[in-house]
Amino acid sequence: MARTTLDTAYVLDQTVGDCKTDIFSLPDKTESWYDGVQAATLPKTVIWSATMGFATLDDEIRAKSENAIALLRSNGVKVIEIDNIWSEDPVRSWLVFWFSARARAQQHLMDTDDWERIDPVLRTMITIGATKMSGPDYASAIDAAHRLNFELEIAFEQAPLILTPGACGHTPTLAGDGLVNGAETTSWLGYTMGLNMTRNPAGVVPIGFSDVGMPLALQVIGRQREDLSVLAAMHAMEQIFEFRPSAANGL
Repeated sequence: MARTTLDTAYVLDQTVGDCKTDIFSLPDKTESWYDGVQAATLPKTVIWSATMGFATLDDEIRAKSENAIALLRSNGVKVIEIDNIWSEDPVRSWLVFWFSARARAQQHLMDTDDWERIDPVLRTMITIGATKMSGPDYASAIDAAHRLNFELEIAFEQAPLILTPGACGHTPTLAGDGLVNGAETTSWLGYTMGLNMTRNPAGVVPIGFSDVGMPLALQVIGRQREDLSVLAAMHAMEQIFEFRPSAANGL
């Protein structure tokens, strides 16, 4: 994490590249992402998807996100609205990965003295992963990841970038979940899980603050391995959203 997209590009220039021991490493870059971001201009065309086809979006976040989209339009960006991109909520398939990973990492602590030291909610996740998840479940979740990526690609045929709100709901307090229209819900970060599965490059651009002073953002999603396009768009948008790299006094 970094304060600005330009800072992020600088760090990525030092770290991104082919690694023979990492099956998920990106190919060596042929250009500097830092230089590419510095020269960035606003994208000509983007897709705006308020719910991706499945999410329940908080009313205040919708209004302030759409104000940001209107600002992009006023700066010459063509905005194509596509609300239905994903045919289903990815969370069920994502949970298969999550529960299975928790079991892989921590199921050896079951029936030991350390088990009771783990948060009760996390213990439940570990138990589900160890006792309820099957090989076919995991394979089906992999299928879902491919399906989600394919549905993104259908949208990308119309524009190279998809914009969504950064989150469906407002940031939670130290206890509890985030809020959508005043109600606590585990789905307040609903846009995140599917992209964790498809591994598309994505980032968030701050657009201002909520009525209670918490930061709000737009999410920028790109095609597979089009990381520089995402970073360039984020940097250009930071300029028109008057992004402040640090919180104002008193926040």
